Amino acid sequence: MIPDAHKHLVVPLFMLHHIDPSTFAGLTEIDLDYFRRNYTPEELQAIYAALTWAEQHPELPFHSYLPDLPVTDDAVILGFLKKVRAGLRPLVEPAAS
Repeated sequence: MIPDAHKHLVVPLFMLHHIDPSTFAGLTEIDLDYFRRNYTPEELQAIYAALTWAEQHPELPFHSYLPDLPVTDDAVILGFLKKVRAGLRPLVEPAAS
C-alpha cells in the first residue's frame, strides 16, 4: 500500500507532464486558483504535508511514483516539488498577523 505522503505527491508530480521544471519559477495565481477550486482545505493540507515530507527525504526515487514522468532526475524533481510547496504555503498556512 502506498503511504499517504506518496499518494499525495502524485498531484504535484503529475504537473510535470505539463511543466518544464527547468523553466518553472513557481506557482502562478492561475495555478493557485486551480488548487483552490479542485481540492478541499484538507486535501491541500495533505498535499502540502507530502511536499514537506519529500523535502525531508531527498534520497527517495521520486521518478518512480509516476512511471511515465517525462523527468527522471530526482534532484530536478525535488527542486520542482520545493517550488510547488513554497507556492502552496499561502493556501495552507495562516497569514502572519
